[in-house]
Amino acid sequence: MKTLLLRTASLLAAALLTAFIHLPTADAGAPAANDKRALMTEGARLAGRGDYKGAAAQFEKAAVLAPTDANIFFNLGQIYEQSNPGRCILRYNRFLQLESDSSDAPAARAAITACTNKLKNAGAIHITDLLPPAHIILIDGVAVTEGPSVLPMVPGEYTVHVDALDHDPFDQKITITAGQTTQVAIKLVAQATYGTLTIKVNRPGATITIDGQPHGIAPLAAPLRMTTGKHLVVIEAAGFHKWQRNVTIEKELEEEIDAQLQASSVNAR
Repeated sequence: MKTLLLRTASLLAAALLTAFIHLPTADAGAPAANDKRALMTEGARLAGRGDYKGAAAQFEKAAVLAPTDANIFFNLGQIYEQSNPGRCILRYNRFLQLESDSSDAPAARAAITACTNKLKNAGAIHITDLLPPAHIILIDGVAVTEGPSVLPMVPGEYTVHVDALDHDPFDQKITITAGQTTQVAIKLVAQATYGTLTIKVNRPGATITIDGQPHGIAPLAAPLRMTTGKHLVVIEAAGFHKWQRNVTIEKELEEEIDAQLQASSVNAR
């Protein structure tokens, strides 16, 4: 009977498949949904009872909370070796991305090979063109990679999801077909970010135009909410020289301009 290794940040303990060595005992009752350690402890307890489906569910929840914890993915890889070679490959691949030089890396690679051999009709997903790079990719809710890669997968339907700061979420449903590689190009769309612009003008009644669009008559009742980046501000009033400046708006910051219009007769020649 194969030996199963339960791996934590401070423990590498061997046990028979029918008897996981437990992590420190968690508080009584169900683990808190936001407590990674409690979820891992409960997963170990369930595995010790032979409930590998229940154990996998707990470790998967922990993986959502801690997508860079290699120990979680090593444990998941072992659990799925017994029942789901496709997920076994995904979880061990994630472990290797996080700890490629670990002493457990050879065992993970050997398990990937064994699970791949079980998938006689496997397909694959090829993730390409991740822009911007280095964001965690979730497949069916679990982190599997941090960049472009090719991963063997069991045929079926999956959801690919990516979250990145200041970008719209990416979601795409894919179908993995036996013997084929499904291409997924992930291009994240930047979200609009905003700052504010306060405009003071020495001439009441002057018209204010920004990037060619009218924005009211001076004085403005309140600061303007503006997208970040450069904007051309133009202020005009009859009998005065046109005033214009390029203004840069930064995220969640306030920019202020004080436009001093000069009478056109002052500079007449």
